[in-house]
Amino acid sequence: MEAVVKVREAHGEVTPEQYAAAVMLEVNRVDQHTGDKLVTIKLPARAWIALYRLLRPGVRDEAIWMTRIIVMLAGRHLLLKHQEAIRSDEDSHPVIVNFLGDLASNETHQEVAQFIDEVHNLALALWRDEEEIVLDTTYKALSDGRLDHLAAARVASTLLGIPVTATAWRLRVARWAKKTGRDPVKQPRGGDRKSQSSDAE
Repeated sequence: MEAVVKVREAHGEVTPEQYAAAVMLEVNRVDQHTGDKLVTIKLPARAWIALYRLLRPGVRDEAIWMTRIIVMLAGRHLLLKHQEAIRSDEDSHPVIVNFLGDLASNETHQEVAQFIDEVHNLALALWRDEEEIVLDTTYKALSDGRLDHLAAARVASTLLGIPVTATAWRLRVARWAKKTGRDPVKQPRGGDRKSQSSDAE
């Protein structure tokens, strides 16, 4: 099991808030014997965080129903959008009707539930909670030099929806890296002092 942080290509520099909106997490389930990837799920970091919050104890069924409703609404939206083309093509009409029927079926509901549970279990194998998702995301970006500590704190604040100072987040990342057996982030201490002064402003 591994997670890879990927950032969408952008022209020029992006703000930490833009980075937080763009950063993607790819979660892979790997066969323990062969090393082959069995399942790959690629979602924005924000989507993984939302998944944790939606699937907390007591609300799983509501999350599954909401997902099913969204899928059904998307299907009907496409039907309305392309209804003229469907009317002109008699062969496509039964296919569309069957498609919408499948979306509303109990079998589809069970498949959606199984898929959501599988994705959630993949995430649980990597991260204990949404904060660990953000710690993992910012740790990789700090290690790659894509973010400094001030920018990492702003990314964390954006993703978690709570204010975080550069010093506090640097310490959290350092503790998390040590706890999970990762190498410490190596960045100039001067950047930390600059971040601290920016936090105070």
